[in-house]
Amino acid sequence: MIIKLGLSRVVNFVNPLMKNLLLENLKKEDVDYLLRFNNVSNKRGMTEDVENTYDKIMEKKKDDEKDQEGNVIYNEEDVDVILSKIQMKKGELSRDRKRQTELYLVLDCMEYLLQSFDIWGTDLANNSETTFYRRFASLLDKMFMKTNVELFDGETGSNATKNEIENNKAIFFDTNTAPAYSRKIDLLVKCSEQKKYVEISSNEWKRSSCTTIVKTAQQSKNLRINAAILKNIKQYGVFDTMSLDMIGTSGYFSMLHWLPDQNIFFARDAWPIQMPTSYLSMNEMKNFINTLLIFKVYM
Repeated sequence: MIIKLGLSRVVNFVNPLMKNLLLENLKKEDVDYLLRFNNVSNKRGMTEDVENTYDKIMEKKKDDEKDQEGNVIYNEEDVDVILSKIQMKKGELSRDRKRQTELYLVLDCMEYLLQSFDIWGTDLANNSETTFYRRFASLLDKMFMKTNVELFDGETGSNATKNEIENNKAIFFDTNTAPAYSRKIDLLVKCSEQKKYVEISSNEWKRSSCTTIVKTAQQSKNLRINAAILKNIKQYGVFDTMSLDMIGTSGYFSMLHWLPDQNIFFARDAWPIQMPTSYLSMNEMKNFINTLLIFKVYM
């Protein structure tokens, strides 16, 4: 996997082991150069007004029990109370013809997540990759509704990877006449411009019970696919992209930058993400929705 990433000119700071290996072997000036790009972006999720409304809906009595970190401890009864607040606010926004606002989008995501608690169950390990994907993808559908960004799933193929394979064959295997096939992707994000679709991000899912080897292989594959996509779209002045790797309900969005002066693709970890699946993880919901909003801004 390290060799494949190297051949694709991908410097992987997402994987801690690979990052440490690179830091130990690169020159100091090269390390200093890369660390300049290793800061989390200042792009934010909810606007202040939306965040205030979110907090007001989620608040409980002042004397409610809190954990050691000061987070409110929710129970099953709280789910119905919060849902009623959300639905009342959504009704007000619908009446005022404000369904296209960020507030309505956030409320819609909150409602979906809270209602999904009833279908997750407790044995997440036995859920299939498809189950994890479709429940997450429903939120992405909401995020990108009425935008020029479209989602293509069902093991769709990437034209960018097909072009890379054809170029490599022409250079290294000029006698190979077999057709080139694109790499299959769980979710391919495309931007529609003047009736033309441009690939901008590859995203992958695996079930929560997969092995560490499978996780690492998925990460390597997704980075290399996104490098091929970025290589294709840099002609439009785009030099970075954001992508998602999910293992069950946990994962992370990572950034991939094209650094022309070094002729490399630099991958760095950006935002961890945890999809709430029960009232016990309701404190994760705000960060989860915020991260999806950041993804929307990047796309």
